[in-house]
Amino acid sequence: MRSQPRVHTSRMIAACRVALALALLVPAAVNLASNNPAPPPAVAALVVYLAFSTGLLVIAWRNWWLDHHLRRIAFTIDVLFTLLLLLYWLEGTRFGGSGPFLAFFIFLLVCANLLWRLRGLAITALLMITAYIAVGVVIDAGAAHWQSVWYGQRLIFMIVISVFLSWFLQQPVRPVPAQLVWPQGASTADKIAAVQSFIRQHIRCSAVAAAWTPDQEPWVYVAEPGTTGLQTALLGPEAMDLQERPPAPILFDRQRQRGMQLDDDGSLIPIRHLPACCLADCLAQPVGICMPVNSRAGQGSFLITGVTGLTGNHLHIAAALAEEIAYAMDRDHAATVQREAEVEQVRQATARDLHDSVVQSLAGASFQLEALRQRALAGQPMADALANVQQALMREGQLVESLIHQLRKSEDASQPHTAMMDIGTALAGTADHWGVTAEFEMEEDIGDLPPKIALELHHLLREAVSNAVRHGKADKVEVTLRMDGGVLQMDFTDNGTGFVSGDNAALPRSVLGRMRAIQGTLQLSSRPGHTRLSMRLPIG
Repeated sequence: MRSQPRVHTSRMIAACRVALALALLVPAAVNLASNNPAPPPAVAALVVYLAFSTGLLVIAWRNWWLDHHLRRIAFTIDVLFTLLLLLYWLEGTRFGGSGPFLAFFIFLLVCANLLWRLRGLAITALLMITAYIAVGVVIDAGAAHWQSVWYGQRLIFMIVISVFLSWFLQQPVRPVPAQLVWPQGASTADKIAAVQSFIRQHIRCSAVAAAWTPDQEPWVYVAEPGTTGLQTALLGPEAMDLQERPPAPILFDRQRQRGMQLDDDGSLIPIRHLPACCLADCLAQPVGICMPVNSRAGQGSFLITGVTGLTGNHLHIAAALAEEIAYAMDRDHAATVQREAEVEQVRQATARDLHDSVVQSLAGASFQLEALRQRALAGQPMADALANVQQALMREGQLVESLIHQLRKSEDASQPHTAMMDIGTALAGTADHWGVTAEFEMEEDIGDLPPKIALELHHLLREAVSNAVRHGKADKVEVTLRMDGGVLQMDFTDNGTGFVSGDNAALPRSVLGRMRAIQGTLQLSSRPGHTRLSMRLPIG
């Protein structure tokens, strides 16, 4: 937000009123000795109006409360002055022409829009146009020549100006602050400090205090400027209740027990009974702006004090700042949730990989060692069997080392994997490790597979073989690969005992988890001597 629109609206109105009064009074005073001077009552009225305007300017600069309550009285006097003085006395004597009247007419329309928006502007325009016609008829009733052309021209000017200002002044003018950001992973203290600096960038003030309670946390983080810099403290919920705060930004004066807040349509509303503001009460600040902020990440209140030229229009900026601060907190909260979800996803994937590599390798080794123990008890030769176990464990060690390397380092998508080589090699090594017969068939040339799909197929095969041997007592497995459009289908069949519940059995959890992680599907058919897992993996 590079500018502060309408912060000093009342001051600008008061200053323009004084300037218009001077623009009328000075020529009138200079021409008192001329042949066609302004009527003395008109000059006296101008002097009174200038004094009145000067008093309103002083009030607008020093007392925002009194300025707010005098605005309707000031506007009424402006209307009467325009009609009775400019239109009748000065225009009637042909002094000053139509310029002063049109200048005050535009001034009244702008003021009416600022005070009561479109409705006030329309009523004021209608009143002034009607009065202009009526008074003009009275003035020229006794004239020898009816100057309809001049009055018609001014009437058209007034109508065009009214329509144009009604359209132009209703265009949206709303403070739009810059986007609030802070470094990723910033602490609560860093976030609050960034918010305080953000507020000072948009509102000229001497201090910004903060009280913030993170979501689902009992303590209150308080930060206030001190002589040695920003002082922070953690308070318990009993020390400061952030529920005791206004629902929207308020401008307050605790000594006089009065304040101002924004209505739902953005209008300024004076309040004589100040709502509770825990931060202002705690810090005993007499005058300032209390700005509440609510977000999914927490809730808090910011106290802005020492504001330069404090007016009710600062509330418009405070409301925009509170909205942006809440958005920034929500964005940070969403990013944190996303990062946590990504970490959890990596953790689950790592757990699956460890289960399907290290755990299954150890289980296979245990399975083969049990077979060796039985051979030893039976007095059978063990040299060849031990050599086979040693070779199988060496292959498993190399495989586990390869899997760990893949976990540590992301796969290079520019290095595709050949389906026949990868799947066939993995199946042969796993079958040897578990001591089963394996058959592999690829119905067509699938070509190269993406690294992620090749790795998942590797894990799925190891898990399927392990389950078939350990739980189904299978001694033979078959794997078939084929392409179905952009989907790779792998059918795994074993001759084990099958699932107790047959086709209605629960799907293997580890296999199902991997399929869901890559948006694949899994189907099961089972009966004694024949169990099939049909896996479909999208590779497009």
